Amino acid sequence: MIEPQAFLEHWSLAQAKVTLAAHRENTVYRVDTEQGSTYALRIRRVGYRTDAEIISELDWMAMLAEAGLSVPVPVAALNGSYMVWVDEFRADLLTWLEGKPMGKSGEPLVLSNPIATFSALGRTAAKLHLLSDQWSVPEGFARPRWDRDALLGDTPLWGRFWDCAGLSESDAGLFNEFREAATDAMNDVHHELDTGLIHADLVRENILLNPSLTNFVALIDFDDGVFGYRLFEIATALGKNVNEPQYPALREALIAGYRELRPIDTSVLELFMAIRAATYVGWSAERKNEPGGDVRADRLLRTARDAVMRWTHSK
Repeated sequence: MIEPQAFLEHWSLAQAKVTLAAHRENTVYRVDTEQGSTYALRIRRVGYRTDAEIISELDWMAMLAEAGLSVPVPVAALNGSYMVWVDEFRADLLTWLEGKPMGKSGEPLVLSNPIATFSALGRTAAKLHLLSDQWSVPEGFARPRWDRDALLGDTPLWGRFWDCAGLSESDAGLFNEFREAATDAMNDVHHELDTGLIHADLVRENILLNPSLTNFVALIDFDDGVFGYRLFEIATALGKNVNEPQYPALREALIAGYRELRPIDTSVLELFMAIRAATYVGWSAERKNEPGGDVRADRLLRTARDAVMRWTHSK
């Protein structure tokens, strides 16, 4: 990996203090300047996104920030571009958002006011969708599509969850049956579903809480943003919380908060909860060699198994 200063030169920030903040799909550094400004430098995972997809993500974030949503703001480099190349690596620079992550996946949720937080998250998701629908996307705008085929087709966006490496015979059978049933269910309803740009990764780590904000919720990490189903957005926000003692109330608060700003039909939400959980099985199977990858894959497999069985029994 190239040193972050090599990228920061493109913003005249090579002398700033740099601290590693996260190393997941992308490597993220916190950048503190002597003038008191703070930024996030994201060095992109090689081969994960095209140039057009990255620029489109940043254009989208800039629009959302300008319209009043609490998201990081892209900072143009000296050449005027939001993205720079150093050898085979690409990077972008964002304003740093202060706030505390809502929680950590796989751990109990600890919030001073869970109902108010999920209501605020629902309003934030609805505002994101409203602003995205009102926006005239720039020429050349490109983001992946997580449509019916990308979820349940032969080559899903996040992998073939029904026959990925490591599945037991019983789990493979369960997910194969689920895929067939979910495909039939989607064929019945997909033309009626609300679609558009979605964040697609509203997990706890990407939701920052800050009392100084109007809605006290900020969103980060738009790297997985796609054209997709709005119910997929809701399912992602709820999926890591199904085992919380207050889950029914949290679910109700999020949906009610969303509906304060825009309508949404949740009649097939449980289907999307199961589909969303299944996507993580394919995703984690390809990342088992990462530190903690086996433990994470086992946890996500259990979650998917439970979600699929809940939907099956609810039909």
